Amino acid sequence: MRLVKNLHIVLFFVLMGCKDPIPAPEAALLQLPEADQSCLYVSVGSTTARVLFSWDLAQHTDTYTLNVVNLTTQKLTSIRTEEIRATLTLDRGAPFSWEVVSSSELSNVETPSLSRLFYLEGVQRFNFVPFPAKLVSPQMDQLIDLTDGGVSLVWIGLDLDDDIVSYSIALGTSEETLNEVAPGVESTNHRVNLLANTFYVWQVLTRDESNNISTSPYFRFQTAP
Repeated sequence: MRLVKNLHIVLFFVLMGCKDPIPAPEAALLQLPEADQSCLYVSVGSTTARVLFSWDLAQHTDTYTLNVVNLTTQKLTSIRTEEIRATLTLDRGAPFSWEVVSSSELSNVETPSLSRLFYLEGVQRFNFVPFPAKLVSPQMDQLIDLTDGGVSLVWIGLDLDDDIVSYSIALGTSEETLNEVAPGVESTNHRVNLLANTFYVWQVLTRDESNNISTSPYFRFQTAP
């Protein structure tokens, strides 16, 4: 009897040794977002958006873990699902990497997919052309007393984008002789040397960061004898 019992034990271990090994979960094949592209999304607001991620069914897999990393802030966002798609709300205007990790209830092995990169666009901005500068001084047809042979030209600039880079002053003795005498002025006033007892015409050109340019109306004034 003892011999038979021992044979049963040996047979049990032999059969266990012949059992097929538990297969590890396979790596998922990523679908959306596409690699190295600006992805499609549904806007949540000015700073965040919902992004759909999808991948192919992986063999021997029960659950998937989606890992998304903001490459600017290094923030990791993860979600675990039994589906082959998931939606995450992410910050707009940043590059991301993402991967899917396959898991099985029958295996301790977790298999990551290849990693992909994508960019989530920020809010589209429309660039406004600057408003024409408002000329303040000298005023139209004003008679100006020169101070040390010169006069200060003063104006007001305005741009809805608040991205004015510089101003340029055009000056002449008539509209036909206007000439740019002071390019790249960063303030809203500029002193110019003038001749006494002379009629002058002046205007200001405003330039913004996108190289948009607006031109003010021209003003006439006269210097005193």
